[in-house]
Amino acid sequence: MALYEVVSAQHKADKPDRGHGPMKTVNLALKDEAGEVHVAEWYTKASTPVPDQGARLEGEITLGQYGPSFKRSSSGGGMGGPRPEDPARARAIARMHAQTASIAIVDLAVRLELVRPKDTTELFKLIAGTADWLDTDTEKARNAA
Repeated sequence: MALYEVVSAQHKADKPDRGHGPMKTVNLALKDEAGEVHVAEWYTKASTPVPDQGARLEGEITLGQYGPSFKRSSSGGGMGGPRPEDPARARAIARMHAQTASIAIVDLAVRLELVRPKDTTELFKLIAGTADWLDTDTEKARNAA
């Protein structure tokens, strides 16, 4: 399966329910990893959102009876395929993980007597500071990849 970037996507037509629920056809212009743009139609469930420009889709383009057709790879997590990446959601998940990890790190540091917060205010500052450090480290790693 190849990874494509959405150059453009437009809803083309709704298709009647033929036993698998309502479907639709989406016209796609997809850029492959080499920078070449491919045009294809995507036959998908009516509830699947039309992808935004810049979104990434994994799948394959094949030449069918009616022209190029895009088939999205299965995510294994349900019928809808992988969720398009939402930067705000990804940041929120990363922050929640950093907060959870920082609580574990500060707890360990207190148990090992490496730190001794005087009160809850100082404890919360330690946790928040550790979460901020973890956020920064995660962002550095993401940008280096």
